[in-house]
Amino acid sequence: MTLMAKAINQETKKIQPVSVLLDTGSHYSYIREDTAKRLNLQLSRFKPCSVLAFEGKSTVEQSAKTAVTLVDVHGNKFNIKVTTRTFITTVCRNTITNSNSVLENIHGEKTMEVSIDILLPPRN
Repeated sequence: MTLMAKAINQETKKIQPVSVLLDTGSHYSYIREDTAKRLNLQLSRFKPCSVLAFEGKSTVEQSAKTAVTLVDVHGNKFNIKVTTRTFITTVCRNTITNSNSVLENIHGEKTMEVSIDILLPPRN
């Protein structure tokens, strides 16, 4: 399931929109590196991170650890530990809950696709 969520910018304390993919096949939480920087999240030292992707393909990239604070519809805040990735995936905008059919991406371009900012596994 994909949806638009709210995250807190750690420098300005303002709420900013983020796209989230809830991935039942994932065991870890990820955030795009540029999203982490846009939210002014404090990043740990970058280290090699190996990720097993589709069809069992393994990739290694430099990743950092951080935490992002999401806000639910009731104003409750949830701090989630995440690992940075340069790219997660893109989805068609009309599959995202609470999204207009055509919006501007962060570069101001009209688009029907959106890059996922945060990937979350199911929680137990």
